Amino acid sequence: MKKRLCLFLVVFLGVLIFSEIQIKLNNAGWSVSADIRAYEDIYLTLALASGIPYVGVTYVDTWEEYSTGFLKLKTKDGLFRGSLLASNEGLFMGVRYVTNTNQIPIFSHTTLELELSTVGKMKYLARNWVRLPLGQLNGGLSVFLHGEDSFSFNDIGLYLYAKEYERSLRIKNAESNVVATVDLKTNDSLGEVGYGIGIGMNYLSFDLGVAFAGNFIVPAGDLRLMLSPTVMVSMRGIDAQMLISKLGSDDSVFAGISVTNFNLNGIFMRLVF
Repeated sequence: MKKRLCLFLVVFLGVLIFSEIQIKLNNAGWSVSADIRAYEDIYLTLALASGIPYVGVTYVDTWEEYSTGFLKLKTKDGLFRGSLLASNEGLFMGVRYVTNTNQIPIFSHTTLELELSTVGKMKYLARNWVRLPLGQLNGGLSVFLHGEDSFSFNDIGLYLYAKEYERSLRIKNAESNVVATVDLKTNDSLGEVGYGIGIGMNYLSFDLGVAFAGNFIVPAGDLRLMLSPTVMVSMRGIDAQMLISKLGSDDSVFAGISVTNFNLNGIFMRLVF
């Protein structure tokens, strides 16, 4: 078994240079996978999940739709990725579906990922954002849900930007807290980026508190990361979480951390490159 694992590691490390790589890490474990093009839309996939090697095939399909008329503008595009992998523990199936809509005045992005195995494990990740720029009054919705076994992380936000006041009203659900804040400063004309203070409530204990929430753009080398912190202070203590993602519809970077009274609830990271 050890010889097979060592051989798998040698081959796996050798093909990483020529493939798309996914790295995932959270409370429940870690995984690294690599897709190697075999024929057109068919890929050979090698994976290592918490020390267990997997091998299988992946099918990838992409599509684009354009408007009719003189100007051919892209209105929709998407991606489907389906994988079937096997190991000595059983079978693993993974699906990823991504779609973007650019039909004025609505701009939206959706990512759905689901992973199932014959040993009863399940993982999911869902991301969706919608922007509705209407001039004097802009709005947007963002949803991020991630779970694996007993680990879960959620960050759901709604904002409404009044151009006359140059401020955004934000309503967020982070774990079991719901907060409503008004921006002290809004940093873009759509109202998505900014930060403010307000009130919050834990809907399990019904504790009220003071809240802070916002979205910040942070350059990191060639990357432009969006940091979305949410903090609530109540009689229950301090609840805080941070979601990290890339700006726009790029799903190659996700990370998050959740803390209660400075005790770690959960942490995760997902990278695709």
